[in-house]
Amino acid sequence: QFVPRITGHKVTEDTEIILIEPPCGSNTAVIKSFGKILCIDSGYACYRTEMMKVLDDVVPGFDRIPKRLLLTHGDVDHCGLMNEFDQVIVSHKTASSLQKEYEEENPLHKPYVNICKSLTSYAPLNPEKLRTPWPDIPNLRAPLTQIGFFDFGDFHFEVYEGKGGHLPGEIVLIDYDHKIAFTGDIHINTHGLTAEQAAYNQYAPILMTSVDTDPKLCSEERKAILGRLGVGKWKIFGGHGSPKDYCVK
Repeated sequence: QFVPRITGHKVTEDTEIILIEPPCGSNTAVIKSFGKILCIDSGYACYRTEMMKVLDDVVPGFDRIPKRLLLTHGDVDHCGLMNEFDQVIVSHKTASSLQKEYEEENPLHKPYVNICKSLTSYAPLNPEKLRTPWPDIPNLRAPLTQIGFFDFGDFHFEVYEGKGGHLPGEIVLIDYDHKIAFTGDIHINTHGLTAEQAAYNQYAPILMTSVDTDPKLCSEERKAILGRLGVGKWKIFGGHGSPKDYCVK
């Protein structure tokens, strides 16, 4: 019964975002620009077979082309397919977390994460595939701090790191020219969830008390994201749910 909602979003003549929304687990955004492919987040590992088929449908020959994955953060419902990629682009704190998972030394959010790993067939990533193009800022003071840039095809993203309201190492990508933002789980479109997604999202607050490490801080980060957006009509791609149209006057 793995039936994701798939939508296409034309950005320019040469660039398109294809959003894959599974019944549970994170969205996967496939950016196609000038013949190259970048995926943002990748869902649960237990849907590897189904997702690889979907990816091959939206990008014919997907399994045979060079592939890069960018993770907004290191939750297991976002990084399940990372072993299918040649490179995985992350913040330093996310890289550290994934390294600890590879070495089986990560204490974060246990035992919930262990339950998720067992149920979803999660496999740690060899750290040699990790790329950390931005500097590490150990003690972030603001809810959202710019740490650098990331260019892909038509996109020129400003990259911001959250202070850890949802999860340490979380990043947000904002392209001001095309008014596109990828916000991970800091900001999701709760009104744009399918019925299956909404039902699934009820489990984490019960098992973890909250989906966020620090709910108050995450709320501050969410406001900081919206405060960063300039005047115009924006499309916000969150970690779950459909894209959100947001207008700044």
